[in-house]
Amino acid sequence: LAGLRIGYGIGHPSLIARLSDISVPGCVNSMALAAARASLGDAAYCRRTREYIAAEKTYVLGKLKGLAGLVVHDTPCNFVLVGLEDGNRDLVGMLLNSGIVVDPLQEAEGKRWIRVPMQRRPQNARFVKTLRFLLSRG
Repeated sequence: LAGLRIGYGIGHPSLIARLSDISVPGCVNSMALAAARASLGDAAYCRRTREYIAAEKTYVLGKLKGLAGLVVHDTPCNFVLVGLEDGNRDLVGMLLNSGIVVDPLQEAEGKRWIRVPMQRRPQNARFVKTLRFLLSRG
């Protein structure tokens, strides 16, 4: 359900109560809610989606691990986190100029982090190829 602002949380009732107290009302639109309900009713779709995301994460992580100037972390979500070393501060802008949109996150541990969502293989391959090219240019 990429592009839809929908999610869920599982936790102790006291934690969920606290989160409910600070959540923004109406932050999920009716289309996202209908799509989420429909997808949860389709066990085969859920299984295929989990398998596809896992395969794409394995592909992207395998291509990015070990590249100089990057720290790559897997997540339990449908994205990976990429930490950019100090010398790569303008990499987000260069990716954008190359037609690749990533989600920049706050700086932590002296790195600028980007969130890279898993997409179809051609888009993931293009991201990896472009990132490798930009890193090779220094």
